[in-house]
Amino acid sequence: MNSSLLIIEFLVALLGLGVLVADLWIAPSARRSLAYVAATGLLVILTFHAGGLAPADGTAFAGMFVADALSNFFKTLFLVCGIAMLLISAS
Repeated sequence: MNSSLLIIEFLVALLGLGVLVADLWIAPSARRSLAYVAATGLLVILTFHAGGLAPADGTAFAGMFVADALSNFFKTLFLVCGIAMLLISAS
């Protein structure tokens, strides 16, 4: 099983959980900065993905998860849209 293909999805889920947990303990006046932290986290994940550090092609879970050029394009697109959405919502 090649679960390293899912590293981008795992990182995004871990970032989301981290932001949710951090939201519980920060003051309401400081919550705007949390959007910038999340956008920075997505930017780091995008750099990790676009830099070729994550595996590019393959299958996992007996062929139920396929990583190819199309899936990499949409991962990049969704990460960029997520960053834009966070920056727009913070301002």
